[in-house]
Amino acid sequence: MINSKPFVIGRNKTDDPIKDVNSNIHQLWDWKNKTSKIVSFLETNYNKNITISTLITSIRDALKIDLTQTVTANVTLTKKDELVLVDATAGAIIVTLPEIKADVVGYHFHISKIDSSTNNVTITAIGTDTIKGDTSMIIQHQYSTAHIVAVDGKWIVS
Repeated sequence: MINSKPFVIGRNKTDDPIKDVNSNIHQLWDWKNKTSKIVSFLETNYNKNITISTLITSIRDALKIDLTQTVTANVTLTKKDELVLVDATAGAIIVTLPEIKADVVGYHFHISKIDSSTNNVTITAIGTDTIKGDTSMIIQHQYSTAHIVAVDGKWIVS
């Protein structure tokens, strides 16, 4: 007997099944193209001595993933952010971490102050989340970086 339930990759926020199917086809085609770029890279570099860093960079390039952003104003991070370069030349900046939920645990952020001003970069947690037991932490000096990781319902700094 054939299963009559539809195979759904993802649903749009519409109730139109045709739009949902078209969206899913587009998503599959997009991932097929990105996957073929990764496979091509791996085939080209098979048995070559490449570093993990080179491999990750190549995969990010193929998938068009940019995990670095430079900010000059207050920002709330998402789990897609990884390296955040903060330019506080124009004034103090607040970087707000996402709320720790099941899908955020294990995520990490590198937040770095890149300017030489005396303006602070304040990293804050949302709700009951904490950073080293506090609700926020401050980066004061140029090139100072906080590596922050979500662990057990709190943010730790390494």
